[in-house]
Amino acid sequence: DASAKENNGNLGYFTALQMVYPFEDAAYKTPPGQLSQPVRTRFGYHLIKVNNVRNAQGEIKVAHIMVRATPGMPKADSVAAKRKIDEIYARVQRKEKWEKLVVQFSEDASSSQNGGELPWFGTGRMIPSFEEAAFKLNQPDDIASPVQTPYGWHIIKLIERRGLPPYEGMETSLRNRIAKDSRSELNKAAFLKRIKTENNFREVAAAKEYILSKADSGLVRGTWKNSFGAKETAQPLFNIKDKHYPIKAFFQFAEQNQRARPNSSPAHVMNLLYDAYTEQSLLNYEKENLENKYVDYKMLVHEYRDGILLFQLMDEKVWSKALEDTVGLKAFYENNRENYKWDTRAEATILSAANPQILASAQKQMAAGLFEVRKNKPAPIAFDAGKDVITGRAKMALEELIAKLNADTSLTLRITGPLDAKEAAQKNNLAQKRAVQIQNYLTGRGIAANRIHVITNQTTNSQRTALLNLYSSDLRVLEQNLNEANALNLQASHRLFTKGENKVLDGIAWQPGTQTLEKDGRTYYIQIHQVLPPAYKKLSENRGQITSDYQAYLEKEWLNELRQRFPVKVNQAEVEKLVKK
Repeated sequence: DASAKENNGNLGYFTALQMVYPFEDAAYKTPPGQLSQPVRTRFGYHLIKVNNVRNAQGEIKVAHIMVRATPGMPKADSVAAKRKIDEIYARVQRKEKWEKLVVQFSEDASSSQNGGELPWFGTGRMIPSFEEAAFKLNQPDDIASPVQTPYGWHIIKLIERRGLPPYEGMETSLRNRIAKDSRSELNKAAFLKRIKTENNFREVAAAKEYILSKADSGLVRGTWKNSFGAKETAQPLFNIKDKHYPIKAFFQFAEQNQRARPNSSPAHVMNLLYDAYTEQSLLNYEKENLENKYVDYKMLVHEYRDGILLFQLMDEKVWSKALEDTVGLKAFYENNRENYKWDTRAEATILSAANPQILASAQKQMAAGLFEVRKNKPAPIAFDAGKDVITGRAKMALEELIAKLNADTSLTLRITGPLDAKEAAQKNNLAQKRAVQIQNYLTGRGIAANRIHVITNQTTNSQRTALLNLYSSDLRVLEQNLNEANALNLQASHRLFTKGENKVLDGIAWQPGTQTLEKDGRTYYIQIHQVLPPAYKKLSENRGQITSDYQAYLEKEWLNELRQRFPVKVNQAEVEKLVKK
């Protein structure tokens, strides 16, 4: 077990149905402080030492604040996420209102509007690190320090604890889990034993001795051949009711299903193949006769067949038709436009700042319209003395820059040409030529010229390196710049909002203009660019919902057609007999 190097073999606590059954069974039968006998599972052999036994912990309900940080994300983003969760935790410790912090900062969309609450869960239901931190909380409102999972960072708050649900509430779940667990092999063995009896399974002892006598070393190597005559292998090996299973059928099965078993004897391998063949034959016989044996199953199969036919008809008449009939979909939309309308919407920019000073800095940068990208800045481009030729190494750096510009179309580039002191004294526009060379290389590789700006002022540096600065109109870059010192300094967004999407925006009059206000300890700047009145949604904007409604319409029309073609007459007198008076 490779993990033993890190955990010294300590598996922690586990409960039923969390380990393979042989391992679990041995662990539960071994007293605390004792060592089990060797236990074999499909993974190998195990010696189990039981350190402690405790009662089930029941279930807990918690709330959390999450900041996303997934494995493989850039290191800078991972560090920023850790800083952000630490800042939030500091505010939690200062007793700031939990619900307010969840709404403002949690990145779990499914719980952020519900105080961060998660459904009840017990042992084995959550990521181990999350579960361990949650179950260590003792009293309601206790809060754990930030804990990391593959989804990100979490601050966990205990809401309530309760014991295990009653058996009636867990029965269905337990049955489903047991059916998928290795202990289901016990059920399978019992089932095979029962159908052997029910179907009058009869083994022919002499025939079994015969097949065992034909076992040789080829079985161990997985190369055994059925080279025996048809006459001597025509005798039945066993019978299931009135059906005979000849030796030759088993030999064909053995030849097709053998595999190398270097540590086994030929007789043992032949017995394993015989057991597999009898099991397969019993199960196949049972399947072939299920409808004759079980009337309820026969009715279920017929119902299932009818269901498939109905599904195919529904697909033909409703589902696929709605997707493929674009003319009909458009006509349905035009006839039902009143059902697809936007409420009043506002195109707005919202800045949420930790204090007025940060907000003022953000507004100043917004006025310029572009924000310098400070993270992962492009490497400067070096030139040889007195030359404006782009070197091979410089081209490699420019190719990386081109990839960035192609990946993010909001980026623009500013190029400042370089000179050393000697070159500057010559006054030959070499700096301009170097900057233009870089510009031409980029435009030649498909970067639009209007995204590149050349600074004509000559700059002097001893390395003769052209300075490349990226700028973006994306508000996320503004966030990154102002959150370098504190991950919660600024949150910025620009998009169309409807009523109910943003509580701060809902609290002001919706009319074009700007407004600054204080709410819940933060300073907000809101610019409403335009207010869009209620309007019809375009088909392209709401195709999913319109298609679903069109399918419902087609189904209704189809049913009406069927009622006309196949009138249904109800014998009301018989129906009345079924009603309990």
